[in-house]
Amino acid sequence: GLPEALRAPDGVGGLPSFSTPEEAVRALGAVATYAQWRARPAGHTLQPSGLDVRGARAVLAELLAGRDERELDHAELTRLLAHYGIDLWPLRPARTLDGAQDAAAELGYPVVLKTQAPHLRHRGDLGGVALDLRDAGELATAYEVMSRRFGPGSEEHFAVQAMAPVGVSCVVTAIEDPSLGPVVSFGLGGVATELLDDRAYAVPPLTDTELSDLVRSVRAAPLLFGHRGTEPVDVAALEDVIARLARLADDLPEVAELALNPVLVAPGCASVLTAYGRLSRPDVRSDRGPRALLPG
Repeated sequence: GLPEALRAPDGVGGLPSFSTPEEAVRALGAVATYAQWRARPAGHTLQPSGLDVRGARAVLAELLAGRDERELDHAELTRLLAHYGIDLWPLRPARTLDGAQDAAAELGYPVVLKTQAPHLRHRGDLGGVALDLRDAGELATAYEVMSRRFGPGSEEHFAVQAMAPVGVSCVVTAIEDPSLGPVVSFGLGGVATELLDDRAYAVPPLTDTELSDLVRSVRAAPLLFGHRGTEPVDVAALEDVIARLARLADDLPEVAELALNPVLVAPGCASVLTAYGRLSRPDVRSDRGPRALLPG
């Protein structure tokens, strides 16, 4: 579409030409965006403190002994995550009311009663979570209501956990992708986020710049920074959790899937309340070199 008058005599070079002004503006915008990206500092590769990679690999060897694949329970996830400085909040089974009250006394009130049934996990909208239970009487009432709602045998999945500080619910995941290797994702929790697919993704190893972009690129990110006058939460603590999970995913290809859901981020802290994990013997990674070509 280049007019004859704008063509270079030798057929190389000349002036850019577009069929409409709108296409020219779009092209210029793309160039400006690319220039801004090139001008940004690349950042430095994240190095969280207190990692015990050797200990984590020993745990994985034990858990995968004689198996090609398996899911992890809460206690096993607690062991694995501890080697990367991620504290998973204690969760006590509550198969009976007496067991629930004993667990609450051990953990300290206020507590949360929740069901760990796979189809009801994280479904507070279906009554699968009872929050801020402040004494044995409130716990007994919630236990009876949930037992009646979900039917006989549902108590097998009940659990008690200490009540975390009120904050913004987030979801942080890591998967071992057959094409890309480790991939981490971040988003805020909730039905609206799921419906809008409001997630951001990154490939470890991450730089501090990439980590900052990951958290701030989701559309719901303003909720972390004091949207409509609310108190900002501890984004630095959230970023530390993500950085540690990214390192775990990068170091341990046997971790096929790991989700921290929810990570409850409040002013002054980020609490990892529940996790799901699956191990699998991986294929040999072929992309380690290109992923590691980062400054710093």
